[in-house]
Amino acid sequence: MSKWIFIRPRFEEVTEITFEEAQDAIDYLDSKGEVTIDLAVQNAVREKVEAVLKENPDANVAHYDHGNETSWIGNDERAVVDLENVDLLTGRECYC
Repeated sequence: MSKWIFIRPRFEEVTEITFEEAQDAIDYLDSKGEVTIDLAVQNAVREKVEAVLKENPDANVAHYDHGNETSWIGNDERAVVDLENVDLLTGRECYC
């Protein structure tokens, strides 16, 4: 059984769409008996993402939407993962 952390901000039109797409993925994994941790909207911020990544070193990560060459963007439009904390993703399967 695998474990997945979903990071799903929702703060504008594109993230409204990807928020729902992520829900489809969560529902699918849940139906297969996989473990999902949903960091949605107000929980899709750096402090919470870092804490959950540290608490679940065996979990894979899916980030649904905005980012750039060096970061994934959270609900407060700040980076949740960037070059300063990217080591938290070491050894994980990541989808962005």
